[in-house]
Amino acid sequence: RFAPDLIGFSATTNQYPYVEQYAGWVKERFDVPIVCGGIHPTMSPEEVIADKHIDMVCIGEGEYPLLELADGLENGKNICGIKNLWVKEAGTVHRNEMRPLIANLDELPFPDRDLFRYGDMLEKFSSRAEGKKVGEIMTGRGCPFHCTYCCNHALRELYHDLGSYVRRRSVENVLDEVAQLIEKYGVDWLIFDDDTFTLHPQWIAEFCRQYPTRFSVPFQCNAFPSTLNPEIVRKLRDAGCVRVAVGIETGNEWLRKEVLKRPLSDEQIKSVLAFIKQS
Repeated sequence: RFAPDLIGFSATTNQYPYVEQYAGWVKERFDVPIVCGGIHPTMSPEEVIADKHIDMVCIGEGEYPLLELADGLENGKNICGIKNLWVKEAGTVHRNEMRPLIANLDELPFPDRDLFRYGDMLEKFSSRAEGKKVGEIMTGRGCPFHCTYCCNHALRELYHDLGSYVRRRSVENVLDEVAQLIEKYGVDWLIFDDDTFTLHPQWIAEFCRQYPTRFSVPFQCNAFPSTLNPEIVRKLRDAGCVRVAVGIETGNEWLRKEVLKRPLSDEQIKSVLAFIKQS
């Protein structure tokens, strides 16, 4: 209906077979360039660029590569040398180098949720908090842990010498996005979806100080057990946190430590859960 000039897919590994199928359907009807990004193309770019229906692969962070790509297509510029992109041209694949990680996440605009009829989507997310309009936010990027089932160790290697891998938005920037969610969309439940929301004690302390001065909307977050202590849990509770999701992964201590590389004893986990429950 609106004749796009560029079509983009973002894919995890389990989603990628659908991307292959959908990209094939697109190419049957439209002569439109297709770019594919996300964690699967980032980790397996050769597989994705080999798909005859995929014209470009975005590796790693996509904000600035996609901005350059859209500008290039709009203004007739050569797009074959854009960093973070692999681009097909007349049978050749231009495998461009990586650009540094975005150091200051505050420089990025908030997601344009209106592109996706966000108000309607809020109702569909209500299963995560019964009867609530649930807004989801990411406050940072990167994780310092080495869990074997996760992609973070591979991403750290990919970005070796290209900047600090673990980064955090400022508390003020995060709270301004919270304000937008509440005032514009009527959100009455928040989920901070970072894998390790409680990673930085000073950041958490400042967040917990400022949040209740501006909002009364309850929130939940995720935490690695070793990043929690009674003081942090009390601060979260007093700020309005009503639920903490703690990654245990398995009740078998040997499996957890030796296979999954999560150095947590059963006693550590029991202790953390006990003071969460007491709060």
